[in-house]
Amino acid sequence: MHIIKRHDESQKAKATEIEQLLELGEIESGKGLNQVGTLRRAGDTRWGSHFRSGIIDDVSATYSQRGDADAAYCFLKSFEFVFTLHLIKEIMGKTDVLSQALQKKPQDILNAMELVSATKESLNEFRNKGWDSLLAHVKFFFVKNIK
Repeated sequence: MHIIKRHDESQKAKATEIEQLLELGEIESGKGLNQVGTLRRAGDTRWGSHFRSGIIDDVSATYSQRGDADAAYCFLKSFEFVFTLHLIKEIMGKTDVLSQALQKKPQDILNAMELVSATKESLNEFRNKGWDSLLAHVKFFFVKNIK
């Protein structure tokens, strides 16, 4: 019951805020604009709808907590963060076979050296020729899912 009351209070506060902004001419009204409701836009489900309905919109959170949460959310949506995650994914994918093989107990030295050599070659090839395709992939992902 307490959660419902808090939600109702939040909705009333949002409606009051929208009303004041409309009176000041800060925002426009029209079909589909400034609607108060619980449904999010279709695109919000990609990265942040659950986060947005958490700390940032929580009326009981302090101003500092909401600011910290908003800053973290913005960083998680940054191109730099997305690029770093894709780079880590690429490198981890290239080193996974070596890592799995080295964790097995019965490992002969010759097989281990071949895996180290193959992994080194794969990483060098990626370093020398893989940046363009990685950057194109990250840009596509960023535009499709973030922007």
